[in-house]
Amino acid sequence: MDPRIETFPQKTLRGMRARMTLADDKIRVLWQRLIPRRAEIKNRTDENFYSLKYFDSSTPYADFTPHTEFDKVQFVSVTTIKSKSH
Repeated sequence: MDPRIETFPQKTLRGMRARMTLADDKIRVLWQRLIPRRAEIKNRTDENFYSLKYFDSSTPYADFTPHTEFDKVQFVSVTTIKSKSH
């Protein structure tokens, strides 16, 4: 598989996020929380699930270790996000 960069149209996303490290990987936990709740998200644009890692831009690449923290986000694409009324 050859890596590639793709540009996608803007999307509205809904999902779950957790702070973690590679040494303390919580990715499976996020998927186990999101997948069973997928039916609750009524306005999905497709059946795909997406996953991103956000690393702190202030951490130099040379300092990256298995203990470097990052945010992991698992999500789906939706047409709109409606806030819950209280």
